[in-house]
Amino acid sequence: MQDLVSIVIRTFNESKYINICLKAIEKQNYKNYEIIIVDSGSSDDTIPKIKTRKNISHYVYKQKDYIPGKALNFGVEKSKGKFIVFLSAHCIPCNSDWLQNLIKPFENKKIVGVYGRQLPLPHSKPEDRRDLMNTFGIEDRVQKKDSFFHNANSAVRKTILNKYRFSEKAKNIEDRIWAKDVINQGYEIYYSSESKVFHHHGIHQYGNDSRVISSDKVINEFSLIKGSELELEISNAQICVCIPVKRFQKNGKDYLIDKTLSFLNQYSFLDKIYLYTNDKIDLNKIKRRNTCEILNRPKSLDKPKVDTYSVLKEFKKQCNLKSYFPDIIIYLEEVYPLREDLLLDKFILNLLNSDFDSIVPSFQENRMILSKSNQNNFSLINSGFVPSSIGSDLFVASKGTLFITYTDSLDKDLIDQKVGTIIFDENSDIFKKY
Repeated sequence: MQDLVSIVIRTFNESKYINICLKAIEKQNYKNYEIIIVDSGSSDDTIPKIKTRKNISHYVYKQKDYIPGKALNFGVEKSKGKFIVFLSAHCIPCNSDWLQNLIKPFENKKIVGVYGRQLPLPHSKPEDRRDLMNTFGIEDRVQKKDSFFHNANSAVRKTILNKYRFSEKAKNIEDRIWAKDVINQGYEIYYSSESKVFHHHGIHQYGNDSRVISSDKVINEFSLIKGSELELEISNAQICVCIPVKRFQKNGKDYLIDKTLSFLNQYSFLDKIYLYTNDKIDLNKIKRRNTCEILNRPKSLDKPKVDTYSVLKEFKKQCNLKSYFPDIIIYLEEVYPLREDLLLDKFILNLLNSDFDSIVPSFQENRMILSKSNQNNFSLINSGFVPSSIGSDLFVASKGTLFITYTDSLDKDLIDQKVGTIIFDENSDIFKKY
């Protein structure tokens, strides 16, 4: 029988990654575990998301001056397992063997602590990629003198933690202080290169920028990070679709919405598809009715000056009132029915493995663009005389065709969003409006 493992996760405003992290844990081959969340007073959707999941114990543990060791020791006190795993909420297990590989070294009785490998995400900063490569190698090792240890992805015997607690005075590197203490007592630490997590943060102070960028180019060129092509999996994210409809339109005998639903029906990773409308319609008349449900749209959103961003914010609010907290929202308008050239999974993978808040399809704009002022005068946005062989640096995005965003990014002002794009030909059918 497998020994019980307690997974202690510290959180503070981790809404973006917490569901992705927990889904990756659920996929582990090692099944005998409990999850304990120690939250330091999150003000985003971290706690509401946690509350929607079963078999998770969560505690709010606020500190006036945050000391990581206090939060860790608190989590240990609440645990029941033989082994205690510490995992940062924004660290995502890379595969289903992560937990098994983290626990396996404890078969050696001298080993009291194990820490695993940390890999950068494709959008990690060059300095973070360099630091993670330099610190976390591809060979396992036993540490009898070296006290390096990292709590973002680690495990410790509970019997040892009962005897050697984390420092409740140190404001950082409490993990290395603890490791030094146990090694001084004759115990050993193990580094497991096969217990891998994605971690987009670095672990060292940033240095010379040009040198860092140069090092990152070498890392990429020579593939010094084995498995650097690994990506976050779509299946770990909870993805919801919002299709706003003021009035359902007909396309011959059928409803136009059927084309959008038919497109979405190709993708099994979609959690929910909502028709966001206050129009009265018999769902039995829609061919793909079993794949979607109605979410009542407030009539206030039908006003002419209401923008798409406001619609999405209200949509998120209504989802949350239903105790539904998706990680990603896909926005599609039914009046763009020709989406055969769109690869939805490509867009989502791009978003998950970048530092974008949202992503849209676009085309390059080479024509002259003017801006109208209040005095009815016009000014040039671009010259419009750039040779087409060179191309403009302006692109037109079609949010009605597709707009994908992290849900927590909707708390930002639109102007503050980092927006990514996949570029299409201007004449592509995806931009044709019905």
